[in-house]
Amino acid sequence: TNESTASVDIALQEVGLKRSSHACLIIVRVARRGTPSAPLKLARICGSVARFPAAPRMHPPLDKPNPFCREAIQKFKNCHDDNAIGKWFGACNEVKRALDSCLKAQKLEMIKQNRAKNERDQQRLEKVRALREGRPLGG
Repeated sequence: TNESTASVDIALQEVGLKRSSHACLIIVRVARRGTPSAPLKLARICGSVARFPAAPRMHPPLDKPNPFCREAIQKFKNCHDDNAIGKWFGACNEVKRALDSCLKAQKLEMIKQNRAKNERDQQRLEKVRALREGRPLGG
């Protein structure tokens, strides 16, 4: 394993990275194209497979109208345009986090509005059922 560890360190140095779970994850993903045992060997070298971060979740399509997060979307697009290669190595992570939090806040607001609308619809439906069955409203 010392040879393997040294070769991983050399490979990381060649691309200007230090050993980290993110860098090792990239190596494991690339190694998956090779032999089936390569990812597990590299995972043992880099650390536990369980320590690798989960794949980031994608945001919804940004070309749809999104007035609540328009500014965050524009910053994200500008960052990706300005950092053609750096975006793959975390140059836009902070902007992405801001976009994600904005989209999450928008989603929570939509859920709140939908629940309020659902409650109003349920009350209206209950009134209609009560009138059909000839019972007093609200009981």
